[in-house]
Amino acid sequence: MQCTICLDDDDEVIQRGCCCRGENGAAHIDCLATAAEHDSTCSSWAFCRTCSVRYSGRVGLVLAEKWADMVKDRAEDDLEWWSAQINLTSEFTRTGRLAEAESNQLWLVEATTRVYGDDGLRAASALQQLSDVYERRGQHQKALELRTSVYAIRLNRLGPDHLGTISTASGMSTTYNELGEYSKAKDLKIQLLASMKRVHGDDHPNTLIQGNNLAYTLFLLSELDEANALAREATEAHRRVFGAENIATLIAESTLGEILLTQGEVQECCDLLHRSFP
Repeated sequence: MQCTICLDDDDEVIQRGCCCRGENGAAHIDCLATAAEHDSTCSSWAFCRTCSVRYSGRVGLVLAEKWADMVKDRAEDDLEWWSAQINLTSEFTRTGRLAEAESNQLWLVEATTRVYGDDGLRAASALQQLSDVYERRGQHQKALELRTSVYAIRLNRLGPDHLGTISTASGMSTTYNELGEYSKAKDLKIQLLASMKRVHGDDHPNTLIQGNNLAYTLFLLSELDEANALAREATEAHRRVFGAENIATLIAESTLGEILLTQGEVQECCDLLHRSFP
């Protein structure tokens, strides 16, 4: 394959791990790094300049390491230094190097707190990233404690309908489910659904998916009539917005099918699943 940047053809040319296919997606990692150095936005360290998709696998990780190494001697209040460290933690996490992700992010949280304090939006972002690492490591209680702190900061600074606040609340509700605290998950998901309807509208994909998530949490709480009603509503909306064969629609139908089966509606459950998975 030929590198799309230097046009050389040798054994070091690899696929970039984005959505570009064939020779359009081939490059030397060093060539990608050189191009990223000249990108004033710094986005080329993580995202393909052609298809705008994030690099994955070896390419994403090596570029993240090169970026962090390039800016390592800058001051802790330098925005590019901070962004490179956040990106490095993300790539460690994405590639399963979770111990390194935790170590790097703990160090970044300490640095961020020294420079910006512990109650600002920059600190919230650093803590959010660390909570994601803990979640991936199965340390759900640690993740929840951090996400609760992040939620409080963002709620105070940004308000309940800001996408950052909504994202954090969504992560908290997922962690509550993982911990079996379904009542707390339910209360938070009700708030989330209301916020998403205000921000996105009733038929936005995020709103529909959140409605299905709430239905499943109600199912886990054995609130079956409420779960059934919401799951039916979510399923119909998914079919209308996504189409019958979309994976999100199939997930919504699976949720409804599980509720129907638990309620003893075996025939309706079978009819539904036969239509979903012929």
